Amino acid sequence: MKPRSLPGALVLIATSAVAVLATTALGCGGDPTPSGNEALDHLRMRAHKLPNDPEAVVPWALGEMFLVGGDAKRTKGALERASELDPKNVAVAYARGLERNLHGDPDVALASYVEAVRLASLDAHPVASRVAEAALAGVERLGDHPPGGVDAAYGVLRQVWDAPGALDVAARHTLGMLLMDRALRDGDLARVDAITVALGCAKERQVIGPFGPRALLGFDDAYPPEADAAWAETYDLRTIAGTRPVRTLAGRGCAAHLGAGPGGMGGTFYSAETHSVATAGRYDLRLETPNAAKLFVDGRLVKVLDRRREPTPRVSYIPLELTAGAHRIVVKVTTRHPNPVLLVALGPSGSATRAGAATSEGEEPFRRVPTDPLHGYLEARIAVNRGDTVGARELLQAHAATKEASATMLMLAAEVAYYDPTVGDEGRRDEVRRLVGVAERRDKSLWYSAVLLAQLDSADGHAVKAIERLEGAAKKWPRQVELWTFLASLYQSRNWESQTDQAIAIARKLSPAALGPVVHARARAVARKNYALVESLSEEVMKRDARQEARLDLLLRARNWSAAETEAKRLSALNDLDGSDADEGTYEGALRIARGRGDVDGMRKAVDALAAEQRDVFDAARDKVDLALAAGEKDQAHKTLEAALARSAGRAPELYRVGSAVFHDHPLDAYRLDGATVIRDFVKSGRAYDQPKIMVLDYTVIRVFEDGSSAELTHNIWRAQSDEGVNDLGEYSVRDGAELYTLRTHKADGRVLEPDVIRGKETLSLPDLQPGDFVEAEYVRYLPPSALFPKGYQTWRFFFESPEEAFDRSEFTVVVPKGTDPVVDARGNAPKTERSVKGDTEVLHWLARESRPITPEPGSVSGKEFIASVQASHAASWQDLVDAYRDALADADQADPRAARLAMRIAGPEGEAPRMDRAKRLYDWVVDNIEQENDVYGSAAAMVNAKSGHRARVFHYLAGLAGIPSDLLVAKTLASDPSQGEVADAGEYGQVLVEIVDGDVRRPIAVADRTMPFGYIPPMLRGQSALRITANAEALRLPAESAVSDLRRIAVQATVALHGSATFDVTETHRGATAIRWRNDLEQIAEATLRPRFGEAYVARLVPGAELQDLDIQELRNRDVPLVLHYTFSVPELGRVDGNARVLGAVFPTMLAPIYASLATRKYTALVGLGQSLDVELRFHLAKGLQVSALPERAHLTSVGGSAFDYGVQRTEDGFLIRRQVSVPEMRVAPEAYPEFAAFCREADRLEDREIRVLTP
Repeated sequence: MKPRSLPGALVLIATSAVAVLATTALGCGGDPTPSGNEALDHLRMRAHKLPNDPEAVVPWALGEMFLVGGDAKRTKGALERASELDPKNVAVAYARGLERNLHGDPDVALASYVEAVRLASLDAHPVASRVAEAALAGVERLGDHPPGGVDAAYGVLRQVWDAPGALDVAARHTLGMLLMDRALRDGDLARVDAITVALGCAKERQVIGPFGPRALLGFDDAYPPEADAAWAETYDLRTIAGTRPVRTLAGRGCAAHLGAGPGGMGGTFYSAETHSVATAGRYDLRLETPNAAKLFVDGRLVKVLDRRREPTPRVSYIPLELTAGAHRIVVKVTTRHPNPVLLVALGPSGSATRAGAATSEGEEPFRRVPTDPLHGYLEARIAVNRGDTVGARELLQAHAATKEASATMLMLAAEVAYYDPTVGDEGRRDEVRRLVGVAERRDKSLWYSAVLLAQLDSADGHAVKAIERLEGAAKKWPRQVELWTFLASLYQSRNWESQTDQAIAIARKLSPAALGPVVHARARAVARKNYALVESLSEEVMKRDARQEARLDLLLRARNWSAAETEAKRLSALNDLDGSDADEGTYEGALRIARGRGDVDGMRKAVDALAAEQRDVFDAARDKVDLALAAGEKDQAHKTLEAALARSAGRAPELYRVGSAVFHDHPLDAYRLDGATVIRDFVKSGRAYDQPKIMVLDYTVIRVFEDGSSAELTHNIWRAQSDEGVNDLGEYSVRDGAELYTLRTHKADGRVLEPDVIRGKETLSLPDLQPGDFVEAEYVRYLPPSALFPKGYQTWRFFFESPEEAFDRSEFTVVVPKGTDPVVDARGNAPKTERSVKGDTEVLHWLARESRPITPEPGSVSGKEFIASVQASHAASWQDLVDAYRDALADADQADPRAARLAMRIAGPEGEAPRMDRAKRLYDWVVDNIEQENDVYGSAAAMVNAKSGHRARVFHYLAGLAGIPSDLLVAKTLASDPSQGEVADAGEYGQVLVEIVDGDVRRPIAVADRTMPFGYIPPMLRGQSALRITANAEALRLPAESAVSDLRRIAVQATVALHGSATFDVTETHRGATAIRWRNDLEQIAEATLRPRFGEAYVARLVPGAELQDLDIQELRNRDVPLVLHYTFSVPELGRVDGNARVLGAVFPTMLAPIYASLATRKYTALVGLGQSLDVELRFHLAKGLQVSALPERAHLTSVGGSAFDYGVQRTEDGFLIRRQVSVPEMRVAPEAYPEFAAFCREADRLEDREIRVLTP
């Protein structure tokens, strides 16, 4: 009788359970979320009636395992019964393995997984292969932890590999890679080679890269290898690496690491390989990379996997129609990683992309949401295995959302949540804890939940809590090896020696064949120098994994050089899987062997090999120098050192130290000064300063190298001139990354004292420091190439004067490669640039003497604009800066389906409303829900999920997901330097806006403040220059006017009683800037304290003696309309009495002069950062018997930048009316215009302060 195949079980579920699901869960608008309970009840009833019928029992067992409402207590028995009735059912075998794995029975789990693979090879239904793929992942996850049966299990898997039957290409490849790893552990290279060929992996490939100059932008560019049918021997990488040869990688195995060799940076790599097929037809290509990739077949672009923008799987199966013969396959990989991995395998088409799920374009089938519960688990499990965490999360979202989901589905959802790239660390941990908590309530026997939670505890820094959790789990599941190995690592992290040893011993006893516990035990023996135990454990390690270096390490310790050399060669052959390198440890072992033998030629060969393979060559260069010096070849050592330093000295501070110590040769040595001489010269000069301390020497030399890296020498000498100066100089903090050359105190009596070093103290104490003493500090820093300007350089800005400190000698020198034509940006009264040429370098020098402290002016623009300073740059354009921003953001907006649903739910479907209306909906959601943070470059999806991040980034991201085109802008503010030189300055464009594109209309939107109306442009941004973060870095001007005005209206009704008391009824209407400020302030005040604080902090300042009576705040939380403050207050006596008159001064005064004109004159430009747009109407109602005398004349003033003041007063029927209008825009006031502006402010204050006399009876 033919055994029941897997399709039968699936059909049963589809007809009995899913039919119910279709009416209960899918009947409401197509929602795929299953209720589960009614369907499961149906399956239970049917199995109860037909207990011996596999067609009833199998669906019931799978339903208990996977359906919502499944009972964990019934699952084991149900699956055992199903297995008895239908022992050859693929689905049951896999589900049983999964159930046993979840409940701590690894032996049965392993056997069941393997049986599922075997059965799947006999079943032609495509879902059987997917079961096999999931089961193989289960085998891999179990590793060698099952105490028994591992060897037998792999024996069965080898039989399946030799006769894969119906397994599709995905299952075959998964099986092959698993067996390849096992063969490597066994040291069976012949089997590794055979599997490599059978998988369809190329034995040889050509590799070139990384192309630049940017890491990720190159994915959109077409570099020459894309167009060249036959590659050239060398290519210009368009980076500091220059021209590099195409490398040929020939090794065993399928994976290739593309970045081996010099460079050490990310960018765009190309890999080319040739595959020959005997017959024309359809083939499946497996492409595995965690990076953005493009696939070219015979020069034709076949597939684009832009992982920068979409959460593509790490593993994709791409169907190809190929003719018979050879085909050139080129893969372009773009990444930030310096050594990306790539796997390409080509084989005859299987069902990895068939069964009706795949389109002709090769759509991944597991991206569809299946209705069958087992199928749903399989697809999510496979998505995880193929590196599609987001896809898996989407498949599991319905289960993760219900507390009645099965523990099986919840634990998978927790695993997915643990790795979800669209959620921040804290959010991931919270979600895992939630899901595991629900799973534990559904199933009390889940051992792995303790491991997951302990991992989270440990990541949070709560090792003791993690230990307690695992110890509790180990008592419940004492035979679970992973619990003990995890405990051992945690014990060791706490230095709990006896507990560590005990946990390792238990793990070894439980699983004698497992590698991990033995490796851990050996490391403990090495640490204790128990070499007899190390020797025995080393052989145990090697029996378990032939790739380990335990034996080599033992032979090296024993100085058995001959045997060590043999072992090193064996490891080299075993580890050279892709031809890119044979493990640096192998070369280092060869070097150690040659050193032990005193074999200079052998040492040189090992060092040369290491240098050829390392991406960072400087360790090898150091070793070469050491070898040359040991051989007495000092000149050769010096040449080697100079060659390495010339390439990238800034990356190799250790080589500087060698040069300085051995050859007394450091590129900055010629620029060092003698501090004692500087001090003597200063004392002789007789120059005197009044400050508590002065900087006698402020001296910096920057040496820029060919690759843009640099070495920086700084030498400072201060003189303490008072006790205050002594306090300031008594403790010295070494700058991060600095190598301190000199730190000492020069006493007035000629003694020189070294600092006190106190263990654990972050600063160095300078002893016996007194007024008149000098403090000298000298250090060197080594800086990498600029991330902003990868083909150039830019020094930091050196200032020759300060508002706080006097500089007696201020000197700056920049040494650059000749021919780079540095551009100097000088500000203020900077010293003249002195240029000279020294060998192959150009030297720029500036010197200033006696720089007295400048007098700060309140309200001035940034001192960067006028303080004497210089900065040197090369190839540092604004386009370069924008490209740096674009590259940093290239993978920060990766689409997240969950965020896309949110965006569409908020904005509404396209066409449902005008684009700007949809954009406003998104804007409102962002400012109301996203807590503003300053991380511009983080993942936008993670910001959405955390509801915390950069609001402009989130708005731009959601707009894109909602189909609303937009660009990011970076803009200057009014406070920024208005000049725009050819040299870029990253600090000037500090504001991020979003520009919504609506047809021909482009509308900048500021998205910073929660109380800011949509479309409002803050005054400090209006009319300012901006850069569009696009490929062309277009420059533009922000609108000079905002869609929302900043007008503040104050309407006052004042009633004055006969004896001088008064009541005021005030309505303030705020728009724009003042509405934003008021809303921000008011929302911070508790409602219970709002009235008294408003009265004390605001009303009492408007009119002396005012006491708040009533307060009504309207539209506080509606940012789209004006904010209205309506309040009343009383004054017991208004004004002052003068004879028979009551004299009234200014009410609600503007007081411009104290704000804008506090100085008589200015040397530097003033910044009006908070302007005025005010319309005040004061209507005074006088009691009967009171009458106003002569009124002030009308006045109108205008001044700089459109400033205006208008004042008028007129009699009314029962009193008088004052109208006052004030306009002071946000602006810059140049020193020459300041006197006029100050006079305007003072005159305006005088005019509004004119008194009005009210005659009394």
